[in-house]
Order: sequence, then structure tokens, then C-alpha cells
Amino acid sequence: MQLVQHNTSINVLLFVQMSSTHDYSMDAPSSALLSALDDISQHVDWADDAATLYKSIQDIYDQQSDETTEDLFRKVKEMEKYVTLDLERHFALGICRPPYYIQRLQLHLEGVQAMLLESSEGKSLDHLAAELQASFIEHGFCSSLEAIYDTEEADLRLQQLSNRLKKIESPEHDPSLALVELHSVVAAISGMQQAMTPANFDKMQSKFNSVHQRITALENNISSCNMKVDSQLFARFLAAEHLLRRNFVRALEKEDSTEVINAHVIHPGTRAWILDRVSRWLLKSKKKVFFLCGKQGSGKTALASTICKLHNHDVAARHFFSVRSGNSINNQTVGLILSISRDLCQVLPEYLNYLDDNVSEDVIENVAKESWIDAYEILLKWPLKALYGSDPHAPPEKRKLIVIDSLDEATFTEWTSLKQFFERFL
Repeated sequence: MQLVQHNTSINVLLFVQMSSTHDYSMDAPSSALLSALDDISQHVDWADDAATLYKSIQDIYDQQSDETTEDLFRKVKEMEKYVTLDLERHFALGICRPPYYIQRLQLHLEGVQAMLLESSEGKSLDHLAAELQASFIEHGFCSSLEAIYDTEEADLRLQQLSNRLKKIESPEHDPSLALVELHSVVAAISGMQQAMTPANFDKMQSKFNSVHQRITALENNISSCNMKVDSQLFARFLAAEHLLRRNFVRALEKEDSTEVINAHVIHPGTRAWILDRVSRWLLKSKKKVFFLCGKQGSGKTALASTICKLHNHDVAARHFFSVRSGNSINNQTVGLILSISRDLCQVLPEYLNYLDDNVSEDVIENVAKESWIDAYEILLKWPLKALYGSDPHAPPEKRKLIVIDSLDEATFTEWTSLKQFFERFL
């Protein structure tokens, strides 16, 4: 597996107050987003699936009983908050690629609903809350941190997050960037909750409450202005969705990696050391390539899939070579280039607009028949240089990640051209 940073020059503790009767009341940002999802369902293929998540949460609360655990309902409510904030970030960044977690979380909720129906038979529901928490970590909703044993360290981390909130609260802060930063802060605070002992958390609860109130106020303010179909944010997103239906984008669609990514998971709590190294490399290192090798069946594809989900908003493109594809274009250098270009169209609206404005449809539709060098220059070299320049030292927040898995399964005759492609691209 190979992870490539491309310098595009562009790289919670959720306190849920719940009554003893589990009365369900959707938060204002969630209600606004659900309304927007209904409005755009005719234009966005996955909008209905996202809306179904919220409706499933409502159904779970309708199935409440005295035997169900408080922790389970708290996790379901947290899911609503996490999904809302993540989708807001999705729209703010103009990412048209469907979120990975929609199908997986829906399966979790269907499992919860089935278990609730059977709970009268004495079946335990405790494991369901743990499974939801593991899914939160898998999809980057909640940061995975090592144990925090003293309140001094927790207080320092909380102060750092509080300072980040001050920047978001600034009236000059761009709403799109604010949603992105807010998502990161919420994930970090949630990770702190999981890492602290209950006793230490109780000592700091008032400070956490204060931060939570600021987060709620920020989200309500940003959502009320931007989570509307007629807002500038949604107009930009829908414009990109419209362009994605053009023939030149469809010509780039050879094999989609989404199915592979959703099919592979790692067990909760495992591989934490390597995931941490990847995160630190992405955020702090100036090195462009993170290369990981291992024996066949050692879990490289599962790890690559996990990284795609964990860093969903940082992953600009992903490509999975596969022996099952044989000598198809997927296992060729030009197939890799088409795959990267297709994904960039889904996550970088400015890149999509550039291709639409500057490259004819005929050229793009026939690019797969050309040499990989022509494909590289038409789809990657000139568009990226025109949009972002050639600065090799873009700041961390501007970096984007390209995940490439199973290089060894590429067609043998392509190895030389793959090497040449990476030398040019990097």
C-alpha cells in the first residue's frame, strides 16, 4: 500500500441531556439538514439514504422500553450529532462522493432495531452501544487517543481545543472552513472522553459543559445560515453534482473503489500504532510518500480501507489494484490516472470546473486510448499546476491524501511506467 500526499495548496464529547422516558427531539441543525436532504434528493443519489439514517434513529426511539439501556440511547443520539456535523462538513467542502458510513451505520441501526424487538426475551443490549462507539472511531467521528490519567493533561488539551474554538467564533472566519474545523474539534473532545477515567471526567465536567455550549451555539449559528438549499454553500455543491453527470466525467469511471473500502474493516483497537503514524505523517511530515509493505493476507487492504474512512475528508483519491481485474485498465498506469482524476472531480469542485472549462469532452472521453503520459498531462499535470501552482511545501491543512493499494498486483508490464509516473507526479 502506498499513501501519497499531493500538495494541492488547498490538505466529542457530546453531552446529551436525556429524560428517563427517552423522549426524542431532533436537534435544530439535524432538522435543517434533513430538510435540505429531502430538497436535494432528486439531484443527489445518496441523499435519500442519508435521510433514512435520521428516520431510523426516530424509529429506535419509538421502540423504547424500560429494559433498554440508557447508554444505548445515548450512543444513538450521539450518532445523530456526528452524522449531522460530518454531512455539514461534506457539503461545505463540496465533496460529492457518498460518505462511506451511510450503509454501515444503517446496518448498525437495523441491528439495534431487531435487538430491541427481541429484548423482551432477555437478550442483552450492552454490546450494541460498544459496536456503535467502535463505528464512530472507524469513521473518524471520534479520535482514538491513549489513556489520559491525570486532569492536568486533560485540562491542557481542553484549553488547546478552546483556543481553536475562538478562531471559529471569529466573524471573519469562512463558514465552510468553520464547519471543517468544528468537526475536528468535536472528534478530539469525544476522544478525550473515551480516554479519561470516570473520576477525572467528573472533576472536569463543568469545563467540558462550557466547551459543549460553545460548540452547540457555533453549530446552530453556522447551520442556520448555510444548511439551506438556497444558500451559497448548497448552490456550489449542487452545481458540482450537475457537472458530475456530464459525459466527460462518466468516461473517467472505470472501477470504483467504494465497494472494496466498505467490504474491509479492521478490529476495533487494532493497528492503532500504524494509524497513529499515518495521522502524524499526514499532519506534520514534509515527506510526500508513506510506503507500507507486508506479506500477502497481512491486512494491507483492510488498513488502506480504514485510512480512507478515518481520513474521509482528507482523501482526495484512492485506487485499488487487484489480481481479480486481470489485465484490465484498472491494473494499468492509465487506469490509475483515470481513477485519481475521477475522484478529484468528486472532491475538488475547482478541479471539476477546470476540466469542464479547459478540456474538451472528446479529449477526455478518448484519453484512455492515449499513452499514460498524455493522460497524465491532460488530467493531472496541467490542471493541478494551473489551479494550485507547484509549491512543494503546502501547509498541512491544504494537503490532500491519495491512497494506492496493492501496487504489486498491477500488470507486470506496467511496473516501469508506474515508476515513471510516480517520479513525474511527485
